[in-house]
Order: sequence, then C-alpha cells, then structure tokens
Amino acid sequence: MFRRKLFVPLVLFVFLLVSCRESGNSKAPSVVGSTPTLPPAPIGSPTPIPTPTLIPIQEIQLAGQLGGSAYAVAIQGDYAYLGMGPRLLVLNITNPDKISLEGQTEILSDTVKNLTVLDDYVYLVTGKGGFHIIDVSQPKNPENISFYDTSGEALGVAIQDSYAYIAAGDAGLLILSVQDPANPEEVGSFNQPLASTVKGMGLKGVWIWDVSVAGNYAYLAAGEAGLRILDISQPEEPIEAALFNRDIALRDVVVAGDYAYGVDGETGIYIFNVTNPERPTKLGFGKAEGDMQSISLAGDMAYLVDLEGHLYFFNIEHPHAPIQISMYEAGSAGYGVVVAENYAYLAQGGAGLQALNIEDVALPVEASSYKSVGSAENIAVTEDTAYLAVGQAGLGIVDVSDPFHPLASGNYEAVGVVRDVEAQGEYIYLAVGKEGLRVLQASDPTQPEEIGSFMPNGSAWGVSTIGSAMGDFALLANDLGGIYLINVSDPANPVKFAFQDLPGRSHDIAPTNDYLCLADGTKLRLLDIKNPLDPAEVSLYELKQQTYGIAAVGHHAYLTLGESGLVVVDISDPHSPEVVSNFDIVGLAQGIDIEGEFAYIAAGDAGLVILRLPLDLLQ
Repeated sequence: MFRRKLFVPLVLFVFLLVSCRESGNSKAPSVVGSTPTLPPAPIGSPTPIPTPTLIPIQEIQLAGQLGGSAYAVAIQGDYAYLGMGPRLLVLNITNPDKISLEGQTEILSDTVKNLTVLDDYVYLVTGKGGFHIIDVSQPKNPENISFYDTSGEALGVAIQDSYAYIAAGDAGLLILSVQDPANPEEVGSFNQPLASTVKGMGLKGVWIWDVSVAGNYAYLAAGEAGLRILDISQPEEPIEAALFNRDIALRDVVVAGDYAYGVDGETGIYIFNVTNPERPTKLGFGKAEGDMQSISLAGDMAYLVDLEGHLYFFNIEHPHAPIQISMYEAGSAGYGVVVAENYAYLAQGGAGLQALNIEDVALPVEASSYKSVGSAENIAVTEDTAYLAVGQAGLGIVDVSDPFHPLASGNYEAVGVVRDVEAQGEYIYLAVGKEGLRVLQASDPTQPEEIGSFMPNGSAWGVSTIGSAMGDFALLANDLGGIYLINVSDPANPVKFAFQDLPGRSHDIAPTNDYLCLADGTKLRLLDIKNPLDPAEVSLYELKQQTYGIAAVGHHAYLTLGESGLVVVDISDPHSPEVVSNFDIVGLAQGIDIEGEFAYIAAGDAGLVILRLPLDLLQ
C-alpha cells in the first residue's frame, strides 16, 4: 500500500514525472512484473468505489493483429497448416528449405491449441474459444465457415466418418457431427471421473488432453488417469471399454495399426498393444527426460517434443523395445511435431515454426523456419514502429505505419528474458530479467544494436523513461520491489542516480494532467501531484480483477486486465473514477501503449492486438 511516509522519498521521482508531463511526454511508464494483491488503502484514504457493471461500447474497434504462439501444425500435400495465435496460417512447403506464407484466416475466437486437416477442411480447437472448421480449398484465402462453442477447454481434435472428437479438458470428450461442415452439431459426450487410487484425493481422470480415433474406438490421453478407451460405435452414447492407468500420466496419444503410442509428460513414450481395444496391455517403454508435449509417427520412427526444446527420435520397429536413436536441441520449447518426406516440422510456441531435414536422423539439420511476433508481454510504440517484449524470444519489431495491416519487420535476440520495453527516439530500453537494463540504439528500427547496460540488484522487470530539466532518466523496477532512477543522458553509459524501495510492486504507472495513475494489484490508484512536495492519494478504484498495464491520455486511463481484456476509466473527476468502456480482446491483455488514435496491446499468446479508439476517449 502507498502510505503517506512513502511520498516524501518519492519527491524526486514525482518531480521528474511532472517535468516529463510538462514537456509533453505522454508515454505511460511501465514499472513492474507480476504482483501479489496489495493490502487495503491506509486509514484516512477514500472509501473504495464500487465497480459498476461493464457495458460493452462498440466505439472501440479491432483494427489489426499479428503473430502469437504456435502450438500445432499439420501437413497435407504442399502445405503446412500452422496455428499461430488466433489465426490459421497456410504455409507453402513445396520447398521446405524456403517456407513462405500462402494465406491466413481472419482472427478466430482464441489462440489455436490443436488442429487436424482432412481434404479441403482444417478442424481446429482454440481452448476456451471452442471449435472451428476452416475451408482451405483456396489456400490463399482460407475461410472460417463455422464455429461451435464447446464446454470445457478444447485441446485436441480427431476426425473420422463425419464426426469430430474433441478432447475438452475437464468437460471430457465431445462428439460433433460435421457432415455439414457449415453447421457442426453436438451428438454425444463422455465425462465420467474416476475414483482416485490415493486416499483422500477424490476424483480424477476428467481432464482429457488429447484424442485419437481408430475404427469403433476413441483413445483418450487422460493425464493421471492414463489411457482411457471408449467404444464409439454409437457416437451418441460412447461407453468406456477399457482403462490403463498404472503409473502413467498421458499428455498425447496416437494410434497406428494394433498399437497406441502415448507420451507421459515426465517419463517418455509408452506403447500399448490394442489388438483387442477392450484389453489393452503395456508393451514397451522408452525413457526421455523432459516435459513431453506431443508425439508423431512416420514409418518405423516416433518423434517426441518437450518444453525444454528437445526433439527425440525413437525407433519403434520393435514395439516392445523402442530405442532412442538421437536427440536434437531445437532451441525453443516444442508443443507440436509432424513429419513428412524427410522433414520434421516443429511448432515452437513464441518461436514459430522450425523445419528440420531429418534424412539422417542421427544428424538433423535446420532447413528453414517461419517466425513472427511471439507471445507478447509488453510493448512500446514510437512513430511507425512497435517493439514487443517477447520473453526468451527477445524483441519483436513490427511496422505499424498501417495499423490495420501490421507487418513483422525484424527481431532482436537479447541475452536473457525480455520482460519490458520502452522506446524514446532512436533508443530502446529493455528490462531483461537477470541481465538488467539493456540500452539499444535503433537508427535503423529493424536492426537495433546494444550500446549500454546497467545491472541492478535482483532482476529487472519493468522500464520506462522520463525527461526533465535535470536530464534524461530511466525508471527500472526490480523483482525485489524497488525502483532505480538511472541517468541515461548518455545512453551508452547509464549511471545510477537514486533508488527507491517500495512496499509491494505496482504493475504499471502513467502520468496524465496533474495526476499519477497506478495499476496496483486489482486497483486503480490516483495521486494528486499538483504539489510535487506533497502528493496525495485522492481515490482508490477497485476493479476486482488483476491489472497488468496502464496508459493514460487526457481524462482517461486504459487498463489491461489479462483474460478480461481492456477497460477505460474516466478520471475527469479524480475523486470519482468511472468505467466508461471495455473491450474483450483475444489473448491475455498485458502491456499497453497508445499512439495517435490506436491502442497497441501485448496480448500474450495472441501476439500484438491493435484497437482503434473513439476520439471522445482520447480527450
């Protein structure tokens, strides 16, 4: 909480912010990472204002989107179908050494989590966003022709005989008729928990990660419940036929011939004999260390990927004794893998798609890749360029000269995890976790170069810049709850000017007019700074949802609320803030910056989301 005694040590900090405001700098400083909810305001502070019901206002419009995380890929013919953020991308792989974008869908309901392709249709699931069917008969113009709002979290999908089988997390298995692709219809479901074998642990086995279908049976990767096999000869009434749950926790499963192949999230590959699906037996096991995510088969080989960035090659010619042939360091977390004609295609989350030549499985070679803006945590916009903090993937650089059609224009591979970014003129300031503050020069916005650095105590989580009569400063927030005031008048030689220890960590802070707006846990705090020597808290607004980022323009504060999107608060009367608009974006709304009439949001797995704002919310 912000007590009165805190404000005296912050006089310099506030003075600089006021100087910044008076010099016309409207960029909202960003000064933290994840935060526990702070205690209530101290005695004597204003009574929290009840949060009104959020009413959607149509004036805020979706303008553009780019990038996001890649979790699933499928191959058919000359095309790879890649889920990237909330879109399906069609990639031309006629020459796997030079992958190119053929076409992409409009924005879908949420981030694509899994997909499969059959003939002219791609069937995909988007977690809590449900199920989509995409017509890809024209690869340059893939069209979303239908949507079904599933219960649970849709994570896996299989297609057989005009039915879609959806692994829906805690909702179990859903069965949809897709005989008419434009009108999918639910016809059956299975959601029966098992009694835990551990005393006092209640029920388990409801969560379904993935599904594979062969003949009259559906094979479910049911986490700690292991392998569950359903008789689906009557899709309207699926019946459990068998269960194998001895010391395994299946994350993914695929069936070929008389065998089911599954990956345990922690131990490796399991092979089951399912000649009689109602009496499965464990046949073989191959150990692979790492958090296994996916398995793919091709000939006598099985390919496994994990979150540690490994691709494992197993010879499964003898199912009772799979043999690891080799392991490839793919460099980024693996979520999905598929193999076609001596090439393995890896969906690598924020790192996009990687294609490997595996003609010699003992010596895989990277052939090409397809990258875009990855999972975005924070953002800074200057003129026609947006810089996105994309964690381990570094810095994503986007041309936003046309906000309706943003284009990836570059990438900077920082050493460390980029948590936040600020841009002023031709300089870029990065908060890079344990690597501290990094200063880049970007005379060419697409090719920044590091010129300076500063190492704080702890890890750097947030960064902002302010200008004043005293010079140019960077505010650097660490994970221990403090803010460094760093003189960057000479960007190549950042020098510590002061340090302020703070109780807790605000997510973000933004000056506007005579006030400071703080995104503080689940609250918006307003501080009156007309008298920099005696700042005073004038209101505390309870949003009841975790705040991630804040920007302020005129009499409005914009707060990002993660899965709850964006809210706009009217602060023209600072004693009585009021929510006047909200917008439910795809992805996880985190960092925010405003340039002109557009709000640029770092939207997690959905990459970059751009909103067009009505003029009355910019005053």
